Amino acid sequence: MTDYGNSNIITAAHIPFRLVCLSLVVASMSRLLQFLVRRPMAVSLLAFMLGFAALANCFRVFEPSYYDHSFYVHATILCAISLSLCLIAVINLIRAATRGYSSQRCQLSVVILFCAFVGPILLSVQLVSHYLRR
Repeated sequence: MTDYGNSNIITAAHIPFRLVCLSLVVASMSRLLQFLVRRPMAVSLLAFMLGFAALANCFRVFEPSYYDHSFYVHATILCAISLSLCLIAVINLIRAATRGYSSQRCQLSVVILFCAFVGPILLSVQLVSHYLRR
């Protein structure tokens, strides 16, 4: 008698399906890494857009009585993600420059990254001052 209601039973038909799913995940991750390595300017632009979102949150931090604690938690998460993406973009740009990436594109990416760092740094300063006031 087979138990069809128990989901813990792994049959031979489930194993190839799980291997296919795992291989698809690994393949998509390798495509993402190839995109990061081959397109440093696109990563810089992505960091700039996320940094712009962090900069937009800087203006909301000035009114602390209006927002509750969850706003500051979300702003902290946004700040951490945007700073980490900016750092990944810098590392990627350094690696691309050593591999022979065009110097004009490197210069443009550096300017974009400089602008991308403004938002997260300002937001982090304001968040630290908010958390120290509490």
